[in-house]
Amino acid sequence: MTEFWRRVLTGNDWLGLALIGAFAHMCYITLLLKGYFATDLSAFYAAGLAIANGTPDIMFDTVPTGLVIGTPERIQSLMADAGLPIDQTPPYLYPPIWAYLLAPLTRVLSIHTFFDVMMGVQSFMLAMMPWIGYRIARPRTLKAPIWLLCGFFLLFVSTTNLTAVAQNQLQITVTFITMLGLLALTRGKSKTAGVLIGVAAALKIAPAAFGLLLLIRRDWRALAAMAVTGLGLLAISLMFGGLPLHLTMLERLQDINAATILSRANLSPEMVLYELRRVVLSIPPNVTRMGTSAVFDAPAWIQILPKLCVLGALIWIVIIHLRHHTTVGLDALVLSLAVALFGPLSWMHYFVLPLALTPILFTVFTPRTSWLWVIAGGFLTSVALTVRLSDLNQDVMWSPMPATGYYLALFVALLIHAAVMPRCKTANGEISAISAT
Repeated sequence: MTEFWRRVLTGNDWLGLALIGAFAHMCYITLLLKGYFATDLSAFYAAGLAIANGTPDIMFDTVPTGLVIGTPERIQSLMADAGLPIDQTPPYLYPPIWAYLLAPLTRVLSIHTFFDVMMGVQSFMLAMMPWIGYRIARPRTLKAPIWLLCGFFLLFVSTTNLTAVAQNQLQITVTFITMLGLLALTRGKSKTAGVLIGVAAALKIAPAAFGLLLLIRRDWRALAAMAVTGLGLLAISLMFGGLPLHLTMLERLQDINAATILSRANLSPEMVLYELRRVVLSIPPNVTRMGTSAVFDAPAWIQILPKLCVLGALIWIVIIHLRHHTTVGLDALVLSLAVALFGPLSWMHYFVLPLALTPILFTVFTPRTSWLWVIAGGFLTSVALTVRLSDLNQDVMWSPMPATGYYLALFVALLIHAAVMPRCKTANGEISAISAT
């Protein structure tokens, strides 16, 4: 133990320093938000409670006018019977297996104890992401202590991270597992990488997109491990919940995909296009912009264009990799931005992964350009700017636009730069983008 502290204090053990920082962050956040009712995580608990009470069919109930907001009527009754707030639990949109695994715990853990435990675990995970992102990137032009300080700073100023913490969002766990999988991939541990990414994809569907990364790298062992893990967990989920429950989940996702979600927490280009079209054509708002709502009157091109963008981006990623053999880090950053920006939903907390992979910028751009991107991201996604612009959300949803613009600009810049400048700087020196990763 004495040797550990000596190495930390002399700057010879940055992992140790990262662990200490993560532990401090865990203690601070857990104490700060102790007893706080995390609305997003409450959906997870409510689903487990529904199963424990023998009513799994109400798990995927929704509010017809909200889809992702509001508490369904039967869930309200469930929460009322448990003596819990009845109007703060959004619909559950995760695979059934996790609700079935949580169900027994709802008998022994109160919802607030569950929140506190998850807050401790997830705040530690979130604070470790700057270090893991640095190890995935291994940038030659960025020193570990500098990025750790910057990464911890972003934890407290970016709406991306703070929204995830405030909601105690399961996205933190999903991102952490995905990053461990990417780190294992950079170290040549294919089976471990595949298993971890498969688990992440079983928690939330989005990480399944990283199967493309394994495919273009022709890492068949990782791809097989991911497939076996994912299909295995799916089989268990089907065994627990049955096929009808899973089909209901897919129906809910299709309903969300058919709507345009208006929210200050949604960074979707689809929403931005919808709002800008209204401004240009002087179309009056049909729903309030002060909360979250779903609209179904968006022109077809507004919904189709983002899907074409993500399809084109995925094809572009494959072409660039086949031509220039881009690194795991660069492929992962571009893919994570594509999934977060152009998926059915683009909640702020979906960008935890792209933000954690920021050190990869230092393997693509010059140090000066990279720092400009970091500073711009810190400002445009900051809580201060978002809160200030939220006051303007009377007729138009202005507050998410700076963050959406930043992530979209970064996404395009990375695609272009990867195509014309296929050389990357890593800890191994100036090499072709075919890195040791």
